[in-house]
This record gives sequence, structure tokens and C-alpha cells, in this order.
Amino acid sequence: MGKQKKSNVKGKKQRKPSKSTKKADYYQNGKKNKRECPKCGIAVFMAEHKNRYHCGKCGFTEFKQQ
Repeated sequence: MGKQKKSNVKGKKQRKPSKSTKKADYYQNGKKNKRECPKCGIAVFMAEHKNRYHCGKCGFTEFKQQ
């Protein structure tokens, strides 16, 4: 059997703190800020890009009118 290589890494790698988004942030004064996905339904929000809206859950893409 072969020899195992020893790792040069000392200690654990540091992770960046994750940016968590809360669905409460998508509402202001009882109204929605973000667009909801028409296929997935209520409370599944779409990402807003420069020229389109995109659902990360089902992959639905809707292009903006110019």
C-alpha cells in the first residue's frame, strides 16, 4: 500500500459570514417589494436582474419590456 500525503493546512479554513435574507425584508407597509413567481405561487420571489426577472426555484425567466 502507498503512503498517505500529509496536508500542509494548519487549522481550519475561515468562512465568510453568510448573508441571510428574510422574507419579511421583501414587504414594506404590507405591500410586496419583489415580484412573485407566477408558476411557484405565493411567497416565492424572483430575482431582479438588469434585463429580466428569474425564479431560482423553478427556473422561470421573464424578460423586461424596453
